[in-house]
Parts: sequence; structure tokens; C-alpha cells
Amino acid sequence: MLLDEDEDYGWRYKYHGKMWVILNKPYKWWGTYYELDIQGLKNDLDGAGWDDYDEFGKAYWDKDE
Repeated sequence: MLLDEDEDYGWRYKYHGKMWVILNKPYKWWGTYYELDIQGLKNDLDGAGWDDYDEFGKAYWDKDE
């Protein structure tokens, strides 16, 4: 059902919208929401430790260690 994408704003759209408002209230009260810190994640994944090559330019898969 792609009522919103098809711009079909009839009774089915209004019914499903109202049901979502009613049934989503308990989730808003007791549900789990996560916040994603994009900048912190970007800082954690940046640096030499995440590169495929070491400081000498040799790829990790070519090492014989």
C-alpha cells in the first residue's frame, strides 16, 4: 500500500493514519529510541587504524606475519 506515494488521500489513508497515531502511543511512552551520533562515529572510524595500508604503504593482505 503506497497511499502516500500514490497521492491517494481517501478514507484508507485517513484510517491508517489514525490507527498509527493510536497504536504508536504506547511505543512513544515505553519504546526504545536510539540516537546516532554521526560526528562521533565519523571520528571513531577515521584514522590510520582503519586504513588498508600500513605506514609504509604495504597492504595488510600482503603481509607475511
